[in-house]
Amino acid sequence: MNVKLKYNNAQRISYEHGVVWGKKLFQRCLDGDKNELLQMQSQDNSRAFSRGVGVGVLSAYNDFLRGKHGKEKE
Repeated sequence: MNVKLKYNNAQRISYEHGVVWGKKLFQRCLDGDKNELLQMQSQDNSRAFSRGVGVGVLSAYNDFLRGKHGKEKE
């Protein structure tokens, strides 16, 4: 189910930045590097950014699961 969010240009950019940030956050959690996680800070605290982070983390997790299950089938 695709949900269309009505964002203006600045909100859309903030959302897209959040998606990228969320994917990086998930990857750094997998890598287990505490110092890298501590250095991740964003000045953006908008709702659009927060939604983007959530989408990014879920997307990265989904990709991770697909990759993990893909390797098991081989």
